Amino acid sequence: MGFSRIASLVPIALLTVGLPTATADPITVTSGYIQVGTDATDFLISTTGPGFAGERETGVISPVLFSGLSGETVNLSTTFNYELSNASLLTPDRNDFAARVAFSFTAGGVTLPPVEAALGDGTWLSTTFGFQGTIFGYESRDAMLSGAAPVSTYDLIGSGTARARFGVQQNNMGEPLFNQPLATHSVVFEFVQTPEPGSWVLVGSGLAVAGWRFRRSRRKP
Repeated sequence: MGFSRIASLVPIALLTVGLPTATADPITVTSGYIQVGTDATDFLISTTGPGFAGERETGVISPVLFSGLSGETVNLSTTFNYELSNASLLTPDRNDFAARVAFSFTAGGVTLPPVEAALGDGTWLSTTFGFQGTIFGYESRDAMLSGAAPVSTYDLIGSGTARARFGVQQNNMGEPLFNQPLATHSVVFEFVQTPEPGSWVLVGSGLAVAGWRFRRSRRKP
């Protein structure tokens, strides 16, 4: 997935809507992505509840910079807490609303490649991540900016793969700086569907039964 995919989100109008309150249990993100960084910061996700789409205010920079020397391990964990200029609850009647999000990504580390491998367009590196986040919905953008209490909240959990493209930094003349750390200004967090806890129990039970039958068959003469 390239960064150009982010531009596909269409700007949407904000309406004053009443949204359902959050349930006690977090909603699981099953697919989609959230991109955090100076290139773009927006998201489009599917969940076990409603799906969501949103984007930050145009021109606002979310400060993300990961850097290190070749051979070093860089952890891609990050957080994002910001107001959204556009947000949608992806239901059949598609509700648009004002929102603020607070996202936290707990990711693993990536080992940076040799400088030669990161010349040109850079090198994509990936690692797994765990996710917790909350979407706060407001009656209007004015209510959100005034500090009013949200009319609804959606707590989210999820996991997936974090991807970042590390490149060689350049000077003002566009020449590569071979002695400087490799750097990336954006991380794409792509979600994958994970089994519900009950599913893991069923899987574990099935494996246990299969193992018992295998051991029993080996004991037969």
